[in-house]
Amino acid sequence: MEKRSGRENGFSLMEILLVVVIIGAVIAVILPRAFRAKIETKYEILRQTGTELASWANEWAVRELEAQPSVASSELDDYIQTLAETNGNFDWVADLSNNSNWQAPLENVANRGGVGIGSLPNISVLDIMPKNKLLLNPFSGLSIFQSANNPATNGNAITGAMACAYMLTGSGNYYALIFQGTDSINITGANAFYAGQDKYSDPGSNNIERIQGLRSGIYINTLQ
Repeated sequence: MEKRSGRENGFSLMEILLVVVIIGAVIAVILPRAFRAKIETKYEILRQTGTELASWANEWAVRELEAQPSVASSELDDYIQTLAETNGNFDWVADLSNNSNWQAPLENVANRGGVGIGSLPNISVLDIMPKNKLLLNPFSGLSIFQSANNPATNGNAITGAMACAYMLTGSGNYYALIFQGTDSINITGANAFYAGQDKYSDPGSNNIERIQGLRSGIYINTLQ
């Protein structure tokens, strides 16, 4: 007679449960890390996009300065300033309802029509950028100029939405791009921008905190 083993072939229920628990624990560790890594990669891409946008902003301002009318007395700062709101505020790059020279509708440049007389530039920043190389918000996949990337449209935060701001410092006007993050819940003030940039627009911040917030963004230029 064949002698049978006390254990049938295969795994016991306890062994299967143990394997399931181990796999679950590994997944619980790996997935959040993978998700965070994916988000951080998108932030890196967004900063690269902002750096490229800042370069185009400076290029646009230089071109417009060189081509301005003979009666104009505008300086480079006058052009860059039309990309941001008045000192202490900011312009959304994708805002089509508020005149700025990121895209139409255009905004008057101070002294471009003569001393104390503003006039419109020839074109916008968007107009000089290659049409076959759109700058995209990596979180939405949409052009950073598209109105869907404007939080002011419906009052809700949009991850990756960019704004241009400036602040007067001892060295001149400091210009930078700031952007919303995954934890942004407002469109201005506290919790509006990524990684401390919200200090710039938070009324409760002092001037040191505000400039630090702006410097956490993407540098454009410092001009007088």
